[in-house]
Amino acid sequence: MARLKASLIIGLIFAAWMVCAPLARAAEPALRWTNLSSSVPTTTLDQTASYPLLSFASSRGTEWLAGSPNQLFQVTSKGKIFDLTPDLKKFGFQKIRQVASDGQSWLVIGDSSPWFSQPDLAFRYDGIYWKNVSPVMASLPPQEWVGQIVGKRGFWIIPTSRSLIVWQSSLKTIANIPLPPEIVQNQYQEMIFYPLRIGWLMDVKTSAGRCFYVFDGQNFKRADRSLGAINQTTTLASNGAAILSLTALSPTISPLSKGEGGGGKPTIVATYFDGQSSRRLDQHFISFVDNKRKEILFFPEAGMVWDGKSWLLKDYRKHLMLFNGRAPVSRLPDTRDTFIDSAYGASGLALHVGYNKNSQGDLVPRLVMTQE
Repeated sequence: MARLKASLIIGLIFAAWMVCAPLARAAEPALRWTNLSSSVPTTTLDQTASYPLLSFASSRGTEWLAGSPNQLFQVTSKGKIFDLTPDLKKFGFQKIRQVASDGQSWLVIGDSSPWFSQPDLAFRYDGIYWKNVSPVMASLPPQEWVGQIVGKRGFWIIPTSRSLIVWQSSLKTIANIPLPPEIVQNQYQEMIFYPLRIGWLMDVKTSAGRCFYVFDGQNFKRADRSLGAINQTTTLASNGAAILSLTALSPTISPLSKGEGGGGKPTIVATYFDGQSSRRLDQHFISFVDNKRKEILFFPEAGMVWDGKSWLLKDYRKHLMLFNGRAPVSRLPDTRDTFIDSAYGASGLALHVGYNKNSQGDLVPRLVMTQE
């Protein structure tokens, strides 16, 4: 009888622990980390400028371009690194504005002078050869700032403050597609594109709020309702064909996410959207919610990235989760680095860039490849 009581007590303690610690690690999935930070090139465009971190990574599937406004290098899936900064110096670059990919090649945008308000240099890179396409930048409408450039198989979109400029890389001419009037009238502050099989999902932040459109290369279609719920926490990532959208709805501000009032129990709204139809995946994120304390325990406000097999989810506390779209989310060991950007890969690969602090408290650049 004493042995039976002891077993019952142990069982009750274990059950209570499972309820109070929904984020406790179960059997952690394997994720191999390869630290490439020591191989980051030291060549810079401006030796007087200090960028003690890496700020961007851009992928074409099995290779990446990464760097900062002051340097650029190429990373292969085998972890080999090639310094591209000397090439940019020959082309007259003094600063890199952005790097975009169409899945086949990259577009590197920058300035030949630190005094320009708009970039004047553009070079296309296929992994081996460079091509000067700077006349495209010169043909953009004057007095309109340039937003995040995206591409797909030789078709490029250059957003400006009033329109979308589309350019086929095999042609020298560009076309102008006016933005929906409500975007222009509400003075959008940011426009991010996520690739879909049928085009792109546009995430637009304006003075009137946040809105979403599906853009097929010619036409715009409002897509807010397809995502299930939208607020300032809404985080998205693409696998190239569809979008994973996560939104935190919480009656209180939790320690890990800036939730908005949900009018009751906290919830994570998870939606898979391919540009035409959507399905809910909320059931896979139940363990992230503590209904008793009315808190959301984990939310990927630091972003998500597709690695060819699963989505890797990150928060600002350096927690990591893995979600394959079919099973509940799995927790990974926490990272010691702060990642600013992550770029998708194939066959379980992804590349992450950011920084860490050394023993003296100084920032040092971090370059990490993960393999699922």
